[in-house]
Amino acid sequence: MGQVRKPFQQGGLDCLCGVYSIVNAIQALRGCTDYEALFREIVEVLAKKKLLVPALTDGLNTHQMSRLLTAIVPPGVVRALPWRGRGKRTPGLGVFWESMQEFLNDSDGAGSPRKVILLAMEGKHDHWTVIVGITQDTVLLHDSNSLKRLPRNRITTTKLTSKRIHLLAPGSAFFLERRTTD
Repeated sequence: MGQVRKPFQQGGLDCLCGVYSIVNAIQALRGCTDYEALFREIVEVLAKKKLLVPALTDGLNTHQMSRLLTAIVPPGVVRALPWRGRGKRTPGLGVFWESMQEFLNDSDGAGSPRKVILLAMEGKHDHWTVIVGITQDTVLLHDSNSLKRLPRNRITTTKLTSKRIHLLAPGSAFFLERRTTD
């Protein structure tokens, strides 16, 4: 009898982290209650825009994510354009870290974030994820790949190295905020 091979797991062959990052961002913001319907709506929009097969097999780029967010972000959630910074150059980690801290330091006081950052990362994980919090030395994630946190000393915004294995892409960062009804 031949060697038993390990079975593929759901998500092992698809590239749906972008889709899941949108669902997870909206979930973190408490932006809807029916996440299966939201997932279905995303799939329908991808199919209508002829992006379903590329999304499944290659993932989504920043432009495609922007189009998808425009189509499906629910009422009550404000979407900012990707972070562009103070110029065309990619900011250093310190500048980007500070801008993320300034944006995320606000919550609703009940443990639910009012703001999240949906962004692409490269390196050890080529992946879309959701940042729900940030400290001086760690980003906190709400992630479809079970990532919980990334230490600052392992992150860069410019060039991967043997020590800096996570590249956060500021140009692919979408700042999302839940509007309050006050």
